[in-house]
Amino acid sequence: MEALRVAIVGAGAIAQRNAAETAQSGVATVVGVYDVNVKVARDMAQRLGAKLFSSYEEVLADPSV
Repeated sequence: MEALRVAIVGAGAIAQRNAAETAQSGVATVVGVYDVNVKVARDMAQRLGAKLFSSYEEVLADPSV
């Protein structure tokens, strides 16, 4: 079974925990991150090896998510 590919929209404290749990789940992979605070989103994306999105519209339009 292929892992579910998810993007995190909003990279605050709760999202940080959700992203870590998702990455450890074995059933899903975080493939992208978006937040209006680009630094926070960039840091999370780098930690997870995920793509940094520039808008939530870009997240919704990406077929890899």
